[in-house]
Amino acid sequence: MPLPDLLTQHPQEILGARVASRFGGLPFLFKVLSAAEPLSIQVHPNRAQAQALHTRDPEHYPDGNHKPEVAVALRRLDVLVGFRGCEELLPLLERYPELAALLSEDARCALRGGAGREPAVQAGALRALVAELLTCARDDPQRLRGAMDALAARLAREGLRNAEDALLCDLHRRHGGGDLGLPMALLLNRVSLGPGQGLYIAAGVPHAYLCGDIVECMANSDNVVRAGLTNKFVDLPALADVLDYEPGRPALLEPSPCSAEAAYMTPAAEFEVRRLRLGAGERRRERSDGGPQVWLLVEGEARLTWPGGAMPWQRGESLLLPACLPEVEVEAVSGCEWYGARVP
Repeated sequence: MPLPDLLTQHPQEILGARVASRFGGLPFLFKVLSAAEPLSIQVHPNRAQAQALHTRDPEHYPDGNHKPEVAVALRRLDVLVGFRGCEELLPLLERYPELAALLSEDARCALRGGAGREPAVQAGALRALVAELLTCARDDPQRLRGAMDALAARLAREGLRNAEDALLCDLHRRHGGGDLGLPMALLLNRVSLGPGQGLYIAAGVPHAYLCGDIVECMANSDNVVRAGLTNKFVDLPALADVLDYEPGRPALLEPSPCSAEAAYMTPAAEFEVRRLRLGAGERRRERSDGGPQVWLLVEGEARLTWPGGAMPWQRGESLLLPACLPEVEVEAVSGCEWYGARVP
């Protein structure tokens, strides 16, 4: 039975009174995402912005909800996330004069003036820089394409010196020089997560998953404002409005690698993600907290028992635990690890 049908027929049993009264439905989406190649650069609006976008353009923004999310790496994950500081971008413009040529002297001067200053000052400089790139993409796309084509050709000719060179040439090969995502990618922090490390992405933070496998949980929304590396709709005015320009490297969520239970705490009211582990033969009782849970077994094999029932649980299988189920016991047939999402 499709989950929406189940929720419609049995809202109180599945959601519980607490979640049903507060959210009116399942408030989170829990999934596995496997990025074999770079995904689009995107940003999510906050709730007020989402409501305004939905009113203005319901075709592209189908609901009025926000979409905070947390990603936890199953294996290594490479991601672009958040703007780099002005002091990091200045040498970038020197290395890539083709990119610098797209910017006015005022924008470059603002970048120099922001180096080493407090985040709010740097955010103003980054806003001016991004505004000029968006204007170029809208009003003079051939100029953007010519600059990025020339940069990629020069790097190929001279040889790739670092990870930024390699990323830019790879993105150029995939998307061509006319994609706004090429210069945008250079403005963002590149971060690598190891297995079990997590990353919370708030409203307004630009991000793109480059390569890796993750479990991802987010508020129940389909609102995405794209900034490039895509053939889908790119809304430049909305992008300018919803971006958070404050620079800084993100803080990783790093539970103890040996702990049996780890929670990835975030400010989101809609979800909480946990990682749980059991050694072969170990047992664990999980009680309902009055709301629904979704579990995904990523390693091992287990057996579940509850009052009136039992079932095997194999690697790769996901489960919906309804609020009406008071307790379930997990017995590890072999060493197992699973991720769970619930409403805090």
